[in-house]
Amino acid sequence: MMHNNKCIFCHFPAQESGKGCQRPQLDNGFVDPEQNMYQDGMTLTYACDKGLKTPMEGWWGMITCENGRWSDTPRCTAKGLMKEGMLVRSCDAPPQVNHATVVQQYHNNFSNGSKVVYKCKRSYIMEGKADVVCLLGEWTSAPTCSEDRIFDRCGEKPTVDNGDFISDSDRNRMALTFTCINYYKLVGPEQVMCYNDQRWSELPICKVTDSWQRPFVADVQCQNGQVAIGRCACMYDELHTTQRNRLYST
Repeated sequence: MMHNNKCIFCHFPAQESGKGCQRPQLDNGFVDPEQNMYQDGMTLTYACDKGLKTPMEGWWGMITCENGRWSDTPRCTAKGLMKEGMLVRSCDAPPQVNHATVVQQYHNNFSNGSKVVYKCKRSYIMEGKADVVCLLGEWTSAPTCSEDRIFDRCGEKPTVDNGDFISDSDRNRMALTFTCINYYKLVGPEQVMCYNDQRWSELPICKVTDSWQRPFVADVQCQNGQVAIGRCACMYDELHTTQRNRLYST
């Protein structure tokens, strides 16, 4: 620059760029891109391992290098809620129990202290407590459901002529509920119990109903040394009549 025929030199210091940042320390997670130094103003993305989250409540977070310092400290913590300054961990889906169902509505996430109750399917009995509890991100021990073998106490299941039964059992008893086939009615106790002393309770019987009648028409003929029964009508009630042609050898 010229001033009064004199040359004046002015020196302007170059603008300094901000300091870079070293790779941040992150436990239970990883950063992207992975390098030892990051330029000032560069944004770094990081993610957490399965079951953990960032302070942003998601599985990934972002921090920026600001003149040698990161805008935030990357952290991976357990999923849960903060209560009185302490992290209260939640639980994922409850453990699966074979031959059992959960008796309440299903959730994707269970808060600390949540309880889940199981029920064994028919013909299975439960061993252990029926419920599990979420404690600090972990479920307590789950029960098991094993096949009910209580009827072994009484041996082979009893039968009733012209009847059938369904089984209904729990931890302490075995019950058989009987029904009769068509045109028979149940007389006696509907349920039969297997007692701890290895005996069955009183059995019912199935008696034919009054609406059943024997065949009342038969056209019997002797043909070539054989007895032919033609148009044999069998009435079981007022609405059901069957007719068959039968041939019997003598």
